[in-house]
Amino acid sequence: MHQMVRALLLPPLRPARRSATRTPEPALDESQQTAVTWDKGPLLVDAGPGTGKTRTLVRRIEHLLSKGSPPSSFLALTFSNKAAEEMRERLASINPTAAIEMWVGTFHAFGLELVRKWPASVGRSSNVRVLDQTGSLALLEKNLEKLPLNYYQNLYEPAYELVPVLRMISRCKDELITPEAYRAPPMKRS
Repeated sequence: MHQMVRALLLPPLRPARRSATRTPEPALDESQQTAVTWDKGPLLVDAGPGTGKTRTLVRRIEHLLSKGSPPSSFLALTFSNKAAEEMRERLASINPTAAIEMWVGTFHAFGLELVRKWPASVGRSSNVRVLDQTGSLALLEKNLEKLPLNYYQNLYEPAYELVPVLRMISRCKDELITPEAYRAPPMKRS
């Protein structure tokens, strides 16, 4: 979907203008070069911020393209939208035609696209929506009367107390805690 939107709605890619003052890209270190030339299957590049992950991934894709890999076979994922856009820009400057055929984005966007394309595979309906905090608060507030609550701490604005509830729900999702496991009494330690 992203590739189609970029191909149909964005203007044609033009080669980036080379500036005379542009600093050359630093050379890859040994571990980065190993990642670039790795030929034994898929590769996960795990490194801290500012260590050259994007540069390494772009060079790896460039290496694999030079060996004849079809651009449509690439899935390049990162955590931030900023890093994904930077990777797209670098790939487009190297090979604009190939860049359009690749899926480059964040883990979250890729996961959402999978769920939207095959919702039944993960037990969802075809009406998949992503709620931000405001949408989540509105949904909880709309269903507040359905919750088996005996009292509200804040009688003036009961929804004010829902922000910590959203944080707890998010934490449970991060730790893969099901509603049943959350409701279960805590285990006694001996």
